[in-house]
Amino acid sequence: MFVKPKSRLIFPRLVLFIAFVFAFALTLQAAEIFTLDVCQPTPAHPRHDHQLIFPLKDGRLMLVWSEYYFATNSNLKAGALTDDMPCRISAKTSKDHGRSWSEPFVFQENTGKLNVKHPNLLRLPSGEVLFFYTEWNSRSNRVVLFRRSSDDCKTWNSPQRISPPDGISNINNDHILRLRSGRIVLPTFYSKSVWDKGDHWQAFCFYSDDE
Repeated sequence: MFVKPKSRLIFPRLVLFIAFVFAFALTLQAAEIFTLDVCQPTPAHPRHDHQLIFPLKDGRLMLVWSEYYFATNSNLKAGALTDDMPCRISAKTSKDHGRSWSEPFVFQENTGKLNVKHPNLLRLPSGEVLFFYTEWNSRSNRVVLFRRSSDDCKTWNSPQRISPPDGISNINNDHILRLRSGRIVLPTFYSKSVWDKGDHWQAFCFYSDDE
């Protein structure tokens, strides 16, 4: 009985196997998990939250977040990390896709009687950037403000309030959307006085069709 030699099939299969192993190794390398603590708590800045990452035109990434701090005239004691403690919105940038970051800088100073937080950024087709955030003034008063930049977040116009002047208006960070129609949608929730018995949050959206 004559058996046809299979040696001619061995080499192509070997090449295919080596190519598969090489491709698998590249996939593992591409899927490398890189971990870095970008904002570590310190005695001066004990809490960091409400973050987003926004791509700039020059290729850098910008991390924007709520940075809490102890004010010199504050009655708060270390460890008293309350939601209404002093807070500003800070930022850092990265030139290497997040592997290293610049020193922090103030993105939005604390203009509220308590704090500012919950950043939202949206780039328009024109290249302008819209910036929304919450200003906390008391336990029963929070407002939503927005600003506009025409130079890629370097400078901003004066803040404008889009929420009612009274009551508690809140947004969460990084929730703003631009729909295919061009409509801008910002999810929001509001209460006249949520701490009173019988009151509750009301969820709705701010929207704009003219940028």
